[in-house]
Amino acid sequence: MSEIEDLEGRIARAMGRIEAALAAQKPAEGADPVALRRLERVNVALRGQLKDMELKREADIAQLDGLIAELRPLVEEAEHG
Repeated sequence: MSEIEDLEGRIARAMGRIEAALAAQKPAEGADPVALRRLERVNVALRGQLKDMELKREADIAQLDGLIAELRPLVEEAEHG
């Protein structure tokens, strides 16, 4: 799980930098619209990756909860048996 959390953190920090760069960038005469569109596409892609990772994390947690529920009776049985 820590690898997923590390990746989520990296993506969140990257998105923060992109958003800050977009917010700081004032459209000026001669601004590069191609670069701006590229940054916007990167931002959208990173948001998609983050959403996918969040969904995977939720699925992983649900799976772990299921495994814990299955193992709990076995552990309790071993402790009392």
